[in-house]
Amino acid sequence: QSACDSFPWLGQVYRQSGSYPHLFSAGNGCDSTVVLHLELLHSSVGNLQIQTCDSLPWKGQVLHQSGQYAFDTLNAAGCDSTLLLDLTVHPSVRTTEQVSVCKSFTWHGQQYTRSGTYRFDTVGRYACDSLVTLELEIVDTIRAEQSIEICQGDSVRVFGQWIRQPTTRTQAFVTPEGCDSVQTYHIRVRPLKHGALVRSICPGDSVNVFGKWWKIPGQYALQKPVPGACDSVYTLEIVPLKKVETRDTLSLCQGDSLRLFGQLIKGQADLEAVFPAANGCDSLSRVHVRVLPVAEQRVEMTLCPGDSLFIGGHWVTRSGNYAVTARGINGCDSITHWEIVALAPPEGPQATVDCD
Repeated sequence: QSACDSFPWLGQVYRQSGSYPHLFSAGNGCDSTVVLHLELLHSSVGNLQIQTCDSLPWKGQVLHQSGQYAFDTLNAAGCDSTLLLDLTVHPSVRTTEQVSVCKSFTWHGQQYTRSGTYRFDTVGRYACDSLVTLELEIVDTIRAEQSIEICQGDSVRVFGQWIRQPTTRTQAFVTPEGCDSVQTYHIRVRPLKHGALVRSICPGDSVNVFGKWWKIPGQYALQKPVPGACDSVYTLEIVPLKKVETRDTLSLCQGDSLRLFGQLIKGQADLEAVFPAANGCDSLSRVHVRVLPVAEQRVEMTLCPGDSLFIGGHWVTRSGNYAVTARGINGCDSITHWEIVALAPPEGPQATVDCD
């Protein structure tokens, strides 16, 4: 039996070539052995790198852009095969040269004395075709114009003078060949790019801007070089953020405790902790813990005979000392000591009987 990559047989999937026996019970009750002779063939993946000019006909398509392309087919074993093409397309080069000269012009080894359009075919980089077109003008006076761009604040030397502002300068010359030549320069000034940057810093911190560390608040003028372009000018403002500090006072009843900043506090204490504030800077929290004393008072009461007094949930009719614990106005326990004096009833009138 031949298969690609794997072969399912009798509830198992085989991924290697070989002989695999399987034992059955035949209908007559005897054992029967079936042997699978398996040959596994494999799928394949191929890679192909091609560099071409302009386009490439491939598998019935014409490819014009560089990239990776996949083509699915069957290999010699009859299994799936994927061919990956890594294609680089180099375009042919076509350029045009415009030349204005007097008398004659020699180009690629040939001398031209008449105005016209001429072409030169060659092979460029990557062996691709390269076409150069010459647009030639034979004139009595050679006129040449050139544009020069400078960045704002820079200068350029033209005809012996330093130029800083936009202008056009023209000057006539005689070439070594005896032709009149007029050279014109157009000076253009490119403005600098301006921008504004605002950076906030926490007390004692600094910030890196354009490779330099800044830690003093204020406004600064920065100039950032830009490769191939004019410098960028930025206004940098360093804004200081305030350090956040809080002060709190917590009251603790005598005998109680609380957990603060990870510590168990049972008495008077002053604690500090640093946390990140909403503005991103450190926040210092100071907490003073004070202990409130237990409030105690003493009350002396006198009870007339037959009277009673309701103290601590009970009616009191006898002399004695009583202590009642309640919640004080400061939220802590308050103890009231009652000293009760119960007066005895007065003695009744005594009568003397004289029997005589």
